[in-house]
Amino acid sequence: MKASKIMKPYGWLNTLYDIALDGIFTNKGKDSIQSVKDEKFYKVMTYLSWKTSKGDFEMAVQEEHNKQVKK
Repeated sequence: MKASKIMKPYGWLNTLYDIALDGIFTNKGKDSIQSVKDEKFYKVMTYLSWKTSKGDFEMAVQEEHNKQVKK
């Protein structure tokens, strides 16, 4: 199952919190959530796309590994 399908039912707010927890957009004088809100939308969406693709890739590698172990 793709990570994007797992995140979809939880909506944009939980996704925003998840990105904020990563802390890569945090600026001095702002909390992590406000920093994500204030960041350029394109940058946040690019990061989210990368994070989703990375999760999908890791899940595929794990599935392939599990197939090899079962043989």
